[in-house]
Amino acid sequence: MLNSGHSIIAAYAKRLRVLALALIFCAAGSASHSAPSAATASLSAPVQSSIILQQAPLDKRVLILVANGFGGRTLDLYVAGLMDGLKKGGIKSGDIYVEYLDLARGTNDLFRQQLARLLTEKYSRIQLDLLFCVQQPSLNFLLNEGKQLAPLSPVFIRGAKLAPGAALGQRQFVSQTAQLDYAGTIQRAMELFPDTTQLVVVQGNSELEQERKKDLDLALVRWRDKLQVTDTTSLSFKEIHSKLSTLPQHSIILGAGFMRDAKGEFFVAAEALGELSRIANAPFFVLYDSMLGSGAVGGMVSRIEEDARSFSQMAVDVLSGATQLSGQVNRAPGTLTPLFDWLQLQRWHADLSKLPANTEFINKPVSLWDHYAAYFIGIVVLILLLCAFVLALIIQNRQRQVAETRYRVLVEQAPEAILVVDFDTKFIIDANPSAEKLLNCTRDELLNSNVRRLYADQQPDGLPVELTRIRNVERALAGESILVERVMRTFDGRELQCDLRLVRLPDIRRRLLRVSLVDVTLRKLAEAQVLQLNRRLQALLDAAQEIAIISTDANGRVTVFNQGAEKMLGYAESEIRGKSPAFLHLTDEVNQRAAFLTQQLGRPIAAFETFVALTRDGASDIQTWTYVRKDGRHLQVSLAVSAVRDEHGLINGFLGIAIDISQRLAAEREFIQLNQELDLRVQERTQALQSSTEQLQQALNHLRQMQDKLVQSEKLAALGSIVAAVAHELNTPIGNCLTVASAFNDKTQDFEKQIHAGQLRRSHLTVYTEDAHNAMQLLLRGLQRAVELVSNFKQVAVDQGSEQRRQFMLKEVADSVVALMSASLQKKNYQIAMRIDHDLNMDSYPGAIEQVIANLINNSVLHGFDGRTHGLIQLQAERDGEHIVLTYGDDGAGMSEDILSHIFDPFFTTRMGTGGSGLGMSICHNLIMGPLGGSIDVSSVPGHGSSFHIILPRVAPKAKDDS
Repeated sequence: MLNSGHSIIAAYAKRLRVLALALIFCAAGSASHSAPSAATASLSAPVQSSIILQQAPLDKRVLILVANGFGGRTLDLYVAGLMDGLKKGGIKSGDIYVEYLDLARGTNDLFRQQLARLLTEKYSRIQLDLLFCVQQPSLNFLLNEGKQLAPLSPVFIRGAKLAPGAALGQRQFVSQTAQLDYAGTIQRAMELFPDTTQLVVVQGNSELEQERKKDLDLALVRWRDKLQVTDTTSLSFKEIHSKLSTLPQHSIILGAGFMRDAKGEFFVAAEALGELSRIANAPFFVLYDSMLGSGAVGGMVSRIEEDARSFSQMAVDVLSGATQLSGQVNRAPGTLTPLFDWLQLQRWHADLSKLPANTEFINKPVSLWDHYAAYFIGIVVLILLLCAFVLALIIQNRQRQVAETRYRVLVEQAPEAILVVDFDTKFIIDANPSAEKLLNCTRDELLNSNVRRLYADQQPDGLPVELTRIRNVERALAGESILVERVMRTFDGRELQCDLRLVRLPDIRRRLLRVSLVDVTLRKLAEAQVLQLNRRLQALLDAAQEIAIISTDANGRVTVFNQGAEKMLGYAESEIRGKSPAFLHLTDEVNQRAAFLTQQLGRPIAAFETFVALTRDGASDIQTWTYVRKDGRHLQVSLAVSAVRDEHGLINGFLGIAIDISQRLAAEREFIQLNQELDLRVQERTQALQSSTEQLQQALNHLRQMQDKLVQSEKLAALGSIVAAVAHELNTPIGNCLTVASAFNDKTQDFEKQIHAGQLRRSHLTVYTEDAHNAMQLLLRGLQRAVELVSNFKQVAVDQGSEQRRQFMLKEVADSVVALMSASLQKKNYQIAMRIDHDLNMDSYPGAIEQVIANLINNSVLHGFDGRTHGLIQLQAERDGEHIVLTYGDDGAGMSEDILSHIFDPFFTTRMGTGGSGLGMSICHNLIMGPLGGSIDVSSVPGHGSSFHIILPRVAPKAKDDS
């Protein structure tokens, strides 16, 4: 198949066959006058038997109810067999009624009820003597919605079961069970393909298929431990199609039926299974003989037409009275035959020795003797006449065989992979060893593969594979030689970039294409790398805007003139390419350099050699030259010239890189002059600088002293505000205690008077005791509150005054500050919401933390809540490893970007002249960044409050004086 010589020989062989058959028929024709041929006899036999079996007319009417719609090959064959048997039994064609109920798609109750009324009305005036129900849905319809349809007539059912306890009425039933031998078919499949590891069961979701699934599951029990069983009931037809075309090796498929997929789409089972068997890349077994011939292997199949004829004959016997039904439910046998497609068995290399002796085949080649026994005797006479013609052809064919062998060797040894594809079946029918090596597979794997599996999903042109493939195939079959670039997929999953050439092979029977594949992956990668390198080089050249890069060939003609050179010299690349770069230089300067090199090297140096003479021994020549621009201006440049060599070390060009140093040289001259002037200025200003430094140092010292005083003043002011708050807070409980004590004193004096006057009664004593108890409770609560305030104030005063570190609980420190400031906050309806865990312990400076919290609260009150009668402050802390994250926020007026940028600056305040010193937030910043060793960030949006994010180490860093 890989060469034209083979096609020529095939053509001659076909001519011989045609000639031989012509002679055979001529010989046979002479004998046909005396006796009828075997072919004629075999054709007429069925007609004669049909006439012989035709019975006397039978005045009976039969209704056939088919569950599905018309068009299913299996059902249509069965219905045709029933009608044929009924007509041969004497029932007229006009008395046979067939109704395709289409119950697979008409599943709702309204449809069934309307259909039942329609059929009841249609056959109300017709005496139906017998009914056939084909498949389970039609039987269910008859027993439920169609009860009034010929209720006394016997019912013959096929492919359906009577449920236990079903309401059968007065009908009699004859059941012919469809012999669906799932277990037997799987057993035959395992014998044919003993290496099988996976079984894919193709089955739909219709009512009939769901009913049969129970029997199928029962049959699969013995195989689930030996095989990986995959069910397709949850897949759409498209997904099943894709799955079956890409199954792994050692898989088999069982087509149990397919009338509706998982998406609810309906199909004709025979057509759907036929299409799936054609595209499947594994042996496809079926259960009905009607499904053979489309690509299925076969199995233990049910013989549709034979079952139908035998069942209809039994119905005729019942109608004629020849057979009496003994009970309400009767059984009729069905046929079951091991039937296989010979061509498919050969295709999948099945082990035919495992098949039983009674196996039947379709498409099995029949021997010439069986077909042409009557002709072989006449052929013997003609053989002698053909021998001379054959001998002549042998001589000619031997010459062609030699050419074919030579060409075959060339093809087998060809470095490129070669495939021959039959585009009617889409299968590969031949391949050379290079194809096996390229695609990493065996020849058998290639010959059992659809050519579509070799194409990768993503192609360089971005177009759908099928669209471009069909277009290119049509062009190639029309006679064009097509060369395309495609990404191919090997059998181990790798993707290769290949050049494909499609050429049509001459063959009058099939559409064959010779497909040659050349792996260009490395070439494409190299081309991409070269292209990328060229782009990088060009990008580098274009990026060197301030450097002139000029390259020449070995003879000194310019080949590269980058954009930097164009910018520096004013010439376009097209004006310079092919010329010598010597014209860019001053002639006198070149001549002086040539004379110097002539004396140095001891050989004459002139023209272009002046620039490259020193580079021929491998060194670079770096000199200062004067370039002449296109506009006549002169530029002083530093020019570095190097020789460019090939892989053999021979010089094939020169590279010059020039940098404009005109400005640098001018700057150097100016620099020398400036240095001289600067020496004088430095001496003058050194004295002035020393005087200014002394004055600045004095001012700085004074400023630091003032800042320390202001910071101390701010601390005292904060403490003073706390003292005032505590004094106010203490006034309330102490005043309450004084009032209670004064009132109780009056009560005591009245009580003494009653005692001295002798007027004391039990009721007076009871009242006095109750008043004493109440007074003591009020005094205790007031004094306890005073003690708490004094304790908190004492601790805050000690912490802020001592500036000593200690271990403490953060919540206790925060509670002390908030408690001391709560009185002043409550006056203006300001609230503090605090959320700090009790177990947050620290080893740090509590006084600094208290001052930070107090300053933040004061900042919110003075600036955030200014002019407002309410406000909310939120203070929370949580542990993050060895750090404490303290978050403080308010819902005040917020701050602008300008204020945020200066919030921590000393003496920065928005209330200058109204009592604000501008040191509160600066002190917070210095305390946090200094002794506390943490960090502080602030964020704010005008009108939406401010938020401070403080991170403190749980253990403060050691101070310098602590070390």
